[in-house]
Amino acid sequence: MAQDIRDDISDMTHEELLVALNAERRKFTKSDKDLMHKMVDELISRGVYPATTQTGMTPFQMVDGWGAYWHVWEHDLTDTLDCPHCKADLRDHKNGPPFTRKIGISNRDSVYAWECPDCKKRWSR
Repeated sequence: MAQDIRDDISDMTHEELLVALNAERRKFTKSDKDLMHKMVDELISRGVYPATTQTGMTPFQMVDGWGAYWHVWEHDLTDTLDCPHCKADLRDHKNGPPFTRKIGISNRDSVYAWECPDCKKRWSR
């Protein structure tokens, strides 16, 4: 199956390529890293991904850590991009997508709430 995808990469739209890359990444230890690198390189050549990131990580490292849609803040519609209290923009414009400025409040095991760095008010995750 991976070989079939590998042969068809140039024929795929960038959205089809992102979906396939996301699916390949979800395989974790069974994913084809060579195929993932090829898809990332194709997305870079098409201008979908930048060649370098603002964080100093490679686009492949961003895909590996954050997923195929790391380059857009809006992909995960459950994520809060504005403070629900003061409406401050919580996107981290210094580091770029997918990073935000909201502060995670945890109980050592998991983040259960967010805090706005501007107004200091919290809301449930």
